[in-house]
Amino acid sequence: MVWLETEEKAPKQVGIKMRNVRWPYGNNRQSLVLYAYRPNEDHAVSCAWADPSAQRIGINLRRMHASGKMSVTSLPKLGALMWSRWLTRICLLLTIPALADEWPGPVSAGWQGESVCEVLHEDAELRTVRCTFSPGVGHVRHFHPRHFGHALSGGKMQITSDSGTREVTLKTGSYFFSEGIAWHEAVNVGDTTVSYLTVEPK
Repeated sequence: MVWLETEEKAPKQVGIKMRNVRWPYGNNRQSLVLYAYRPNEDHAVSCAWADPSAQRIGINLRRMHASGKMSVTSLPKLGALMWSRWLTRICLLLTIPALADEWPGPVSAGWQGESVCEVLHEDAELRTVRCTFSPGVGHVRHFHPRHFGHALSGGKMQITSDSGTREVTLKTGSYFFSEGIAWHEAVNVGDTTVSYLTVEPK
């Protein structure tokens, strides 16, 4: 993890971490992932990804940008040249306020002051979350990291994001994979309780 600090009257810290991720489920390809963190928070507030063979990866956090570049590191004990783990050159291109107005994650966000999601399990590799929406209950605006989802009980949800508002019918037993969602909000517009699990790799 590399911690960067903005140049402003009240400096903010942003943590940048890069990993070569092998996903533990599904047929997803190995990915090079760049994460951004706030201090004292376990989960990234944003991420970007690329093919592991990519030579550059960058992330845009509102008006703040960070990027990394691959370099070769010598490991004498192994007697070979190997790629470093991308914890190399991290550079701030613009140092102005960032992350202050980012949306909460799915667990922190709720509905009318009540929580709709709970953490069922969390370890160093994964977090499993269950979210439940009775008819008329929704989820205020929030973001999602990369995740796998499985519908425990289906129904009809109205979802609003930067691409507009749409209705989605979620079938019981269905599953999906998301590369991550910058933000969206949702409300159960059907007459059945909707519940699903999400599994987030760290």
